[in-house]
Amino acid sequence: MERCLLRSAKKLFAGISERVRCAASTPAAALTGLYLVLQTDHTGFARLGLLAALLHEWGHILVYRRLSGHWPRLRWAGFGVALAIGETEFCPRKQFLLAAAGPCANFLWAAGAWVWVTQIRAGYYPAFFAAANVCVGAFNLLPFGPLDGNRVLCLGKKRWGRG
Repeated sequence: MERCLLRSAKKLFAGISERVRCAASTPAAALTGLYLVLQTDHTGFARLGLLAALLHEWGHILVYRRLSGHWPRLRWAGFGVALAIGETEFCPRKQFLLAAAGPCANFLWAAGAWVWVTQIRAGYYPAFFAAANVCVGAFNLLPFGPLDGNRVLCLGKKRWGRG
């Protein structure tokens, strides 16, 4: 009897853990996590980081729109959003431009914020906004996995014959 109950409990918990694992990869889980981060962010720094990430993605989106003539589809990927390019084919040069667009957008926003800080003598938030954009842009230029830096590096190797 005890073994039967123990087996039933194991099956129950295994089923629950599978459901929870599946649910953790959904947009609802990501949005819940985002809500909790924003709810506890009394300084506003998380909001600046999220704004920098949003501007990064808009850099990709606008360049995609310019290169293809239509808006891309977005999909949830890991801890963020990725462009679902689908059947759109780009030559390596356009792929390079698309990959570099996000970090370039971050660095342009950071430069604009830094000019604002130095010329207008603005407060701390524009400086933190510039720093958040530099961090997001630099992080995405790391040559790992699905980050933009890996795509830029691979495409650069193809372009200049080192890959």
